[in-house]
Amino acid sequence: MQPLRFSTGTVPAGQRLDLFRLGARAYQVDALGDPLDFAADWRVLALGDANAVHAHVSPLRYLRTPERIAADVENRLVFFHIRQGRSMGTLDGVPVQVGPGDGMIWDLACPLEMHSPVGVDTQVVTLPRFMVDEVMPGATLSGVIAPSPALTLAVEHLQFLFDRARDLPDESAPFQGRALRDMLAMAMQPLYRVRRGGAVEAAGPVLQRVIDRIDHDLCGLHDPAALATALSLTAQEVAATLARFGGVDELVERRRLLAAYRLLSDPAETAAISVIAARCGFTDMPHFSRRFRAVFHTTATDLRLHHRAHLPVWAGAYHIEQDYGALMA
Repeated sequence: MQPLRFSTGTVPAGQRLDLFRLGARAYQVDALGDPLDFAADWRVLALGDANAVHAHVSPLRYLRTPERIAADVENRLVFFHIRQGRSMGTLDGVPVQVGPGDGMIWDLACPLEMHSPVGVDTQVVTLPRFMVDEVMPGATLSGVIAPSPALTLAVEHLQFLFDRARDLPDESAPFQGRALRDMLAMAMQPLYRVRRGGAVEAAGPVLQRVIDRIDHDLCGLHDPAALATALSLTAQEVAATLARFGGVDELVERRRLLAAYRLLSDPAETAAISVIAARCGFTDMPHFSRRFRAVFHTTATDLRLHHRAHLPVWAGAYHIEQDYGALMA
């Protein structure tokens, strides 16, 4: 994967700010003080539906107003990890201050004003909402992510991608985007639960309840009528939810594949690939192999041999769900 490089160092000082704004048109960017002092250097990795940026910008002011939100109707989430420097301001009306090692998730549908007079060195990932909604249905997130092993794992993997980008084949980009999305989702999960007022219960989104039911019994047979009865939902509610994902068979297969993906990424899991596939509801190994490669753009064997080799030894907690129960037996 070849990163794109952008630097204002080769641009006349008077043009730097305008050029940077043009490149960052997804949100308004302004500079504090004299624009002649402005400098930006960034590398961009296109990871399928996600984009990753490693940027050093100084000085800096992020400004996203309600007027701007109404005008561009952006529907994405942005993850920031501050490597060096400090930034402060308000996020969705709440005072925020982040420094080295801190992480922040920002919904582009929410207003933001952050400034850093001396600049920041930061890693940024933009995630289309559907990528987050798939693992955290109905999530609307804006806030600072508490330090955790999950956040460290995501940041270390992001740094690995930038360090080794030129060694990774282009066809691995979509897979790496999904892997990074899953790691960030695990790091964001506590923030999601706080926003929802605790663990998702019966009053939660229909999609979450359907997914929880499927995940609880990945090897079972699921049909819309049985799901509706078990979850005390109407058949119309379940049918409308399943229709978003191509029907019950498509959703069940997706959850099974995600479960297999996470187990294969877990350094603590030593079972054979065929055993893991069976635990996740796949009895036809050729079908499992074809679908796994089609969805994740890598084989199960390559995932285990190459991708997992770069995860820290403590990454045995690499699961978005709190507990896989029998899957870990």
